[in-house]
Amino acid sequence: MLRKWINRMIDGPETKPPRGARFAAFGKHPGWLDHMDEIGLDSDRLVGLRRVLYTEGINGNIDRGAWKPRDGGEEPIPFGHSFLWRLGRDGLLGRLRASTDGRGRSLYPIVLAVDVVDLPILPAAEAMLPILRETEDALTATGSADEARRLIHEAAGRIRSIASSVSVNDHASRGGLAAVADHPDLGPARAGLHRVLYQIEREVGPLSGDAPAGGRAHHIRVPRCAETPEEGLFNWLSAANRLFPPGWMVMLIAPDHARWLDLIVGTPTVSQFFCLRATPEQIPLSSEIPYSIEPSFVARVDGLVGGA
Repeated sequence: MLRKWINRMIDGPETKPPRGARFAAFGKHPGWLDHMDEIGLDSDRLVGLRRVLYTEGINGNIDRGAWKPRDGGEEPIPFGHSFLWRLGRDGLLGRLRASTDGRGRSLYPIVLAVDVVDLPILPAAEAMLPILRETEDALTATGSADEARRLIHEAAGRIRSIASSVSVNDHASRGGLAAVADHPDLGPARAGLHRVLYQIEREVGPLSGDAPAGGRAHHIRVPRCAETPEEGLFNWLSAANRLFPPGWMVMLIAPDHARWLDLIVGTPTVSQFFCLRATPEQIPLSSEIPYSIEPSFVARVDGLVGGA
């Protein structure tokens, strides 16, 4: 069932919606006694996102107790994430934020999401993610369901307006691998980048190689390589566009309160979404794993960086 939803998120319905952006909200808010009313879930991909990320991913990890501290281990990191999901020519972007329902239960977040159709995801995300942050701040400040609905509908109008101004020809790359290669987060002499790409080649396949869409998911945790979570998303999306063919699903998740990103390539499952609240003790950064790497691989990576 999950694979079916994922494939529909890439391929879309037989009648594709027109170019633009559609905004939705779901999850927990104090204005509702349990999960809030689903507002704006009027595209196939937004419905699929709710199922994959929230119902299957977050709920699945909560149900199996994956984020409960173990025997004196670290507390899980809080919800507070930005994400980008490249789906062929289109994409999804959004925010997760810690929240409660009207009974004060705090296991689930509120999720704000945008379905971007026939528009370049990078400039769309640069313009829209700040609006999502403003909206979640306002939602956090009210306990009224009516006020929450008003705020969400207002944000939807702003998102549509921005979508109308994004050029279909704006495909700024931010430099490909060069956007992250020499950042201090990756250590001296690009050592961290060599380790990250070594793990990608071992688990996903040859760098810049062709591969079919979907397939088994692979998770890699990388340094943020930016001052803000959103800048990290944009830089690593540019790098991912250099590494993975357009048919591959690539999801990037950036927590607000940590200097890493989680990269999921392929069809995600419940286990991949464990990364949302996993500490470095549970999932180390690939850049810190002391692989034994051949000089020839280092030279190949540096060649890729030079080729942008």
